[in-house]
Amino acid sequence: MIKELPSDMTSMRSLKVLDVSFNQLEILPPLGELRKAEKIMFQSNNLKQFPDISGCSALTVLHLDNNNIPEIDSQCLETAGHLKKLTLQNNKIEVIPEEIIKLINLEVFDLSHNNISLIPFCIGILPNLKQFVIKGNNIKNIRADIIRCGTPRILTHVRQITDSTNINTRELLQSSISNSVYPDKYMMKNTKLLSLAGQNLLDLPEEVLENAAEASVTTIDLSRNKLSELSDKMSAVTTVVDLKLISNHLTHLPEWIGEKYKYLQVLDISKNYLKSLPSSISCLKYLRDVDLSFNRFTDIPEAIYDVVSLESLIANDNVIATIDVSSLEKLKRLAILNLTNNDIAHVPPELGNLKNLRRGLVTCGCDGDVRSWLNLMDDDPATSCISEQAITAISKDGKIFVGNDNNTVQILTYPDLEKEGIVTRFSAPVSALATTKDSNLIVSGACDMRIHVTNINTSDSTELEGHGAPILGLSLDPKEEFVASSSADGSIRVWNIKEKRTVHVWNNIIPKCNSFFTAKSYCTPSFKCTDGSCLAYPSNKDVVVVERLSWKELYRLKCPTLKTELSICKFSECGTRIAASSLYGEIIVWNVDTKEVIGYLEHEQDTKITALVWHIDHSNEIAFCDALGKLGCVDVISSNKSENELILDSERNEDVMENDLALLGDDDDDGENVISLNKIKSSVNLEDDQKSHSDAGSEKLPYNSKAFMSNMWNDVGMVRCFTSENEENSSIEVEFHNAAIHRSMHINNYLRHSIAALSTQALALSCAASDNDPSKIVVIALQGWGSGNKEWSLDLPEGEESECLAAGDNFVAVATSRRNLRIFMIGGTQREILALPGPVVAMNGLGNRLLVAYHAGSGPAGDQNINLLWIQIQGARLHSQTLTVPLSPTSDLMWLGLSDAHSPIIMDSDDIVRIYDKRSCHWRVLCDTNIQDKGKADHYFVIGVSERERNMRCILCKGSYYPPTIPLPIITEVSFSAPLCEPESEKTKEERKLWEIGSNPSDETEALLTLIALACRSNLEYRAVDICEQIASTKVIDLAIRYALRASKTALAKKLETIADAKSDSKDSKEEEEEMENHQDNFTSNGDSSINNQEDNEVLLPSIKKPEVEIKPLAMSQTLKRVNPFLKAGNSS
Repeated sequence: MIKELPSDMTSMRSLKVLDVSFNQLEILPPLGELRKAEKIMFQSNNLKQFPDISGCSALTVLHLDNNNIPEIDSQCLETAGHLKKLTLQNNKIEVIPEEIIKLINLEVFDLSHNNISLIPFCIGILPNLKQFVIKGNNIKNIRADIIRCGTPRILTHVRQITDSTNINTRELLQSSISNSVYPDKYMMKNTKLLSLAGQNLLDLPEEVLENAAEASVTTIDLSRNKLSELSDKMSAVTTVVDLKLISNHLTHLPEWIGEKYKYLQVLDISKNYLKSLPSSISCLKYLRDVDLSFNRFTDIPEAIYDVVSLESLIANDNVIATIDVSSLEKLKRLAILNLTNNDIAHVPPELGNLKNLRRGLVTCGCDGDVRSWLNLMDDDPATSCISEQAITAISKDGKIFVGNDNNTVQILTYPDLEKEGIVTRFSAPVSALATTKDSNLIVSGACDMRIHVTNINTSDSTELEGHGAPILGLSLDPKEEFVASSSADGSIRVWNIKEKRTVHVWNNIIPKCNSFFTAKSYCTPSFKCTDGSCLAYPSNKDVVVVERLSWKELYRLKCPTLKTELSICKFSECGTRIAASSLYGEIIVWNVDTKEVIGYLEHEQDTKITALVWHIDHSNEIAFCDALGKLGCVDVISSNKSENELILDSERNEDVMENDLALLGDDDDDGENVISLNKIKSSVNLEDDQKSHSDAGSEKLPYNSKAFMSNMWNDVGMVRCFTSENEENSSIEVEFHNAAIHRSMHINNYLRHSIAALSTQALALSCAASDNDPSKIVVIALQGWGSGNKEWSLDLPEGEESECLAAGDNFVAVATSRRNLRIFMIGGTQREILALPGPVVAMNGLGNRLLVAYHAGSGPAGDQNINLLWIQIQGARLHSQTLTVPLSPTSDLMWLGLSDAHSPIIMDSDDIVRIYDKRSCHWRVLCDTNIQDKGKADHYFVIGVSERERNMRCILCKGSYYPPTIPLPIITEVSFSAPLCEPESEKTKEERKLWEIGSNPSDETEALLTLIALACRSNLEYRAVDICEQIASTKVIDLAIRYALRASKTALAKKLETIADAKSDSKDSKEEEEEMENHQDNFTSNGDSSINNQEDNEVLLPSIKKPEVEIKPLAMSQTLKRVNPFLKAGNSS
């Protein structure tokens, strides 16, 4: 542990990153000489003062979490204008100085878990602040409900107050701007950015422009200033790609913009006083986006019509009076034209002939929405809900065709997205669609293993049958002779449409499965779009290209840097390139003629690409979506030297919502309409929901899987993991439902923990092994005695990794890859190592009970074969019992837990909840959540089960098995409701009361009498007799006799009297119960009934106070003789 930094460390003036976290530093030397330092990190030390960073002009990130810093030095803030991220979690800060507004570039400010009581409202004026975290403080001037809503709500609140009341804060901001430090050359060289936005400048400093030219900046942002003209010195910065001049006082632009800024792609000059543009604008051959809104243009500038690369022209809120359609026709790539709020009196009908303006992106998702995006940056797409789940979409003749879980192919208009009819129907969800540019055929495939080829003009349909599992992908031959299909049965087939038969089959190409939604790979084939002369399909890490008609392999396309198997391949529209994507998010492009790789791109989060499509008109752009629901584009840029030097350039749309699992479509769509986006192949994906292992040999997730297994949520609290997009920073948040257990915790996830367990006594975390470090367990005791360190950690032996984790009141248990079950005390003392008979599936703990589910072998016909090890950890002894887990056919184990009475409970993927009845030693069906009010694709996530209250605390998950954590979902209570027959009948409702878990049928007097009455009413007297013989007490039988006499059923009354007499003559009922208990012990697994016996003493069912009974001695004659009260005196009995 480092306790002090050497004073000469500051002489390291070329140092860029300084990380001295997890040491024992208390005092730091002045850091002002570290002028090139970009990141400084001092987390988890003992610092007692804010570091001196007054000279760190390049500093953008400063981490000071988990220290003892009492205040923020306001003097240091004066020269920290470049700082973008400042985190001070878990310190002792009480006051935020108003000088914080000097940090005009600050984007992230984290002050969680300090002693702050007041927030200065000037914080809302920081122009770039995106994340402001203040939870875990005792804030008095902002309501708690506002703080819980997060940064946007907090900033909105403080900005409203600032605008209305705080004038001095505005003056302070002006002062901070006037004294702000301009970006230096080193900073601009690293960021390629010159930003002087919001500084009220009348002119630009020449020194800054000279530094920008030397730094070769590509982006200049001069927005929100008072510039009336642009300095000629700006012409020296010839590398500009993005120029923002929003909200200035410009009346004209210099001619040199078109001459010097040759690489300009984005020009935003909105909110100025411009009436014209220089003619040199026509020379900008790379210009794609132009924003002229809120100016004084009377018509679209002539120079704009010569910018042939233009894709977006925004010119709303001007005084434009006419639309020159003939000139707009020159802009072949123009897709967005916004002329709202102008003086246009007449829209020429010829404008409708500009078909490019109707192009866009169409997505569909598991929420049932179809969305139309104008372009990748559209933040307000048109939306239409068509079903509970929209699965696949393509376009044709100005229409959108959507496959959905209503088992239909729905037709929508474009761009209004209104329903217009149905193409065809299946008996299962539609999983794949395909068409070609010049064809009238729509090919659709479904989970019922059938393929339909439909002519949309004549409505004639051809059905193809032969696959033995759901259809995964389709491709239509441009000559309309063949259809290629991939299926979850492992095969790829080529069909002759007219003959309705298979002409060729490739078997064992695809990993087999029985569900479209859990398919690992799709192996989507692709015909060559120009003439169909060849067919390509993925096979492991290669793309195999076969010849038409003979279907013999022509060649294979390979990539030596590929990490995993390919899933999708697509020919470009021109037929000269093939793109493919892998399960880890890699995108590769080959030149078909040279067979060489011309581009390779890795996904930044190693997430599977679920669909991709080429641009319709040219082969230099690919749109794609990944399993995280993000929509993006890849530019395939050709150099001037040769075709072989093509590179890939990625561009992302971060505005696609997470639950919009909208995926890209087939590239074989109508060239005159929209780029279609296809296949919601991650909507219920195994990677997203982290379902239980499908079988004993199920494939493990890779170490770099992004799932935090899990965002753990139980009746104690939640554990959530957050990772930045660049994966540099990761943190874990722990929130408790009851603050009396422990306050919320924020932990920096340096070890990249991927498993968590939480109880009232401990938080347990575990990470996988990396190249240099073994798998590790970290436990934080929450209620331990004493004031010392309550956190401990252990390394697992080499070659052994943690797979499951559970925590109780007196233990922490870890199941490992070596099939060991390691048990620890809460304080860190190691206990027994148990051997597991099979691969672990899930674990859970409550109190001193532990449940371990493991595979016990292969089940028949796709069923799971899972056993449950039920362990009681009491003192130095362990008691165990092995149970067989009952699951629905072909279902998976989705939830495992214990009730408040410590009874094992499971839930399977068919949403059936079962409980182990400890007294009768068998599994009982507790509830079928499918009968609750929810959608077909919705599921309940169980938080806890109470036998005492006879209900479950659940979260309704829309289209998923697991709930979102932001925003916090609503917890609902679901009553136990066993799926008895005829659930709505009066008889069934009373029967359900008798057999609910925790109930004693003989005590349910009202329900028994109701059933007897119903039997009598239905003239089913034998049923009433059956009830009285089997389960009714003598008290209930006496009441039943009275009812029978009142109903004039004398024979029934006499029969019931006989039953009552027989029960009265029986031996002591307690002896019978003891016999039954002794008998049930014989059925206890492994001959050990200790868990059951001890559990019975701790059952948390409601205690019923027994009436006090006075015991009096009786006369001998009364105890041994029965007396007839109707016998006349003097007669013998």
